[in-house]
Amino acid sequence: GLGCPGDLQEADDGSCQCSGDLIPDDDNPLSCVAPWPLPDECAADEELIDGECVSNIPEFFYQIPGCQYSGPLIVHQPQGQDDHAESERQCADLGARLPTLDEMQCIYEAKDTAGFPWTTQTNGYWSADKGLEEGTYDYFTGFGKRPGEKPATDKLHRTCVLD
Repeated sequence: GLGCPGDLQEADDGSCQCSGDLIPDDDNPLSCVAPWPLPDECAADEELIDGECVSNIPEFFYQIPGCQYSGPLIVHQPQGQDDHAESERQCADLGARLPTLDEMQCIYEAKDTAGFPWTTQTNGYWSADKGLEEGTYDYFTGFGKRPGEKPATDKLHRTCVLD
């Protein structure tokens, strides 16, 4: 054989082809490139659809990086204000749950980086953590504090976490 132009290699049948998993480059057929993206190379919050990595985070949810209190979270934008039972129901309707106080801490710390629409105009955010008193739950303030508990009948904002 006379050899092949560019990156192409001579195949057994004498034709010129890219070797291995490489494919010809669209812009330059004589150059061989890795097919991109490879199916297993999408980010954790993406899935491969028709050869492209597409975000699989549902609408109105945000990716929150982990912090010292919890791993990474996928969190719904704040809604409310409702009592604790209704807040739990609303999260369940989204296939999600109320966050723990530790998770709230991570959401608060990452809110600016993640572009999370946190509101400080709130009586607080419900957590999933039961308070010490019967019928109370711990809450998290709009300013990132953990002041303790409120009666489950109080109306607070919620964020919901996807597992």
